[in-house]
Amino acid sequence: MKQKGKLFVSLFSLVVVSFFMKCTSSGNKAHFSTSDSLVSKESEKVRTEILRVLKDTTLFKEGLAWIGIDGKMGVIDRSGKQLTPLKYDHFGQFHNGFAIIAININGSKAGYPCEPKYRYGFIDKTGKETVSPKYDNVNDYNYGIAKVQINGKFGFIDETGKEIVSPKYDEVTDFNHGVATVKINGTYILINKTGKEVSSKIYTSVGNFSEGLAVVKYDIDAQSYRYGYIDTTGNEVIPTKYDAAEDFSKGLAKIQFGGKYGYINKTGKEVIEAKYDRLEYFSEGLAAVSNNNKYGFIDTEGHVVIPIMYDYVDGFYNGLAEVNLLNNYDGTLHDFFIDRTGQVVKSKEVRITRSTTATNENSGGYDLSNTTKTCTWCGKTFSGKAWTVSLGEPIQWKNLGCCSRKCAVESYNSQRH
Repeated sequence: MKQKGKLFVSLFSLVVVSFFMKCTSSGNKAHFSTSDSLVSKESEKVRTEILRVLKDTTLFKEGLAWIGIDGKMGVIDRSGKQLTPLKYDHFGQFHNGFAIIAININGSKAGYPCEPKYRYGFIDKTGKETVSPKYDNVNDYNYGIAKVQINGKFGFIDETGKEIVSPKYDEVTDFNHGVATVKINGTYILINKTGKEVSSKIYTSVGNFSEGLAVVKYDIDAQSYRYGYIDTTGNEVIPTKYDAAEDFSKGLAKIQFGGKYGYINKTGKEVIEAKYDRLEYFSEGLAAVSNNNKYGFIDTEGHVVIPIMYDYVDGFYNGLAEVNLLNNYDGTLHDFFIDRTGQVVKSKEVRITRSTTATNENSGGYDLSNTTKTCTWCGKTFSGKAWTVSLGEPIQWKNLGCCSRKCAVESYNSQRH
């Protein structure tokens, strides 16, 4: 009886073990099969995405491109080789050998009331994370240095990720000519690439460097301030004495002093005296100037080459400038073009019409030779001299000899400048 009991237990145990092994084996087999299926599906999605990107060469920057599946991004090269896992939530294009990468640290998607919160870093062209995603914001590398932000403060890192200027400034500019402008405690100073302060004076504003000089603003007191220029070593090379100052271009900078405008060179010399109410930029070697609401043109040496007599002027383009002149006789404003010598070359209203004021008609035109007119500019009376304008042709410009200006006659109007 005991042997039968032992035999029954053994058989029962064998059945249980066999059943357990069968279930386990069967379960393992199903598990691996399912896993393989999932891997296969994911691999297929990746392959499809890689093929899509490879077909569009415009997606590649510096030989690399981003691929994305289900909101996660990674990098491939032109052969389709995947250089990084699909783990980034945001990215930038490769620039100077590096790309900005970002991780969403709170998992939120864009939209109210929650917004994603990113941390930024860099990868290089091999896919290596040279800077782990830890900054609130970063800029692309520029000459081997990148601007970074964390906890509201700005600093700089090099290509290895080393903080060469610790994030402690309220504002920073990119490095230009080896220096950057930084703001701390409400004032601006210059630092070099080691973080050393190189400016000896505290400014409330520092502009970008142009031709080796930057405009600076210095507060005299709470109500008054002046502008000057510093070089890239931080030295004030042109004193802060101007009411306003602009960047240098082609060796000249426009300044305002005593309410009047002029130009200085890079030594601070006034090459064009500050004596104009308005002063425009040079165009084709000439700049428009204005005093008492009249306009003319000066050359780069400050000589007035076109008299200050017009009511409005545009800059020169292809050798011509559009000017306006008010007719004091009838109050009309006339537009026409002058060349660089001030000579009138054509009117904007280039068409004329028939008029009852003409005395003779010759070959479809109007002979004004026998017409007595009064100059609407100087008030003198004169007689035309064989002056013919053809119907539909541009207005003919002539010096009437009654005043220093050049006048035009239209068949339907008296002469005008």
